[in-house]
Amino acid sequence: MELIVIKIFSVLRWVFLLISVFFTVWWISLLLGTPITGNFQMISKIENYKYLTTELMIAMFFWVAFIGRGYCYYCPLGTFLSFLGKIAGQRIITNKTKCVQCGQCNLVCPMSIDIKSKAQSGDAVINIRCVGCGHCVDACPVKTLGYSTRFLKWILNKIK
Repeated sequence: MELIVIKIFSVLRWVFLLISVFFTVWWISLLLGTPITGNFQMISKIENYKYLTTELMIAMFFWVAFIGRGYCYYCPLGTFLSFLGKIAGQRIITNKTKCVQCGQCNLVCPMSIDIKSKAQSGDAVINIRCVGCGHCVDACPVKTLGYSTRFLKWILNKIK
């Protein structure tokens, strides 16, 4: 059941991102003086209602109903940040020491990513839902996990 809900939110986050990008482009175009078709007042009302009814109300629901980052499952900013993380090569390295399978990483992950199974096999965690918070890295009692990006890897290679 949890997997189905996460998949639904994964689709919703892209829908909300596309809607937000549309409104951003529309307003920037309007401010730059580009001739735009459409009713200014109607677009403004639609955007306000979208924000107030969907984003804020659902965010409040998740903050009340869950502990963690329920809002990040559909937030346009969370989607954009995870997209940037994918471009940056963001990953959780899992092969620094031997994983003891305590499950602390899975318990603290606000995005419900299964880090423990990747740590057991020594594979890096590369997941579009990962927001790079580092809670899993901090919670690991044997320091199996580490955070990395292409830029951090490049810096470390320059230092060596």
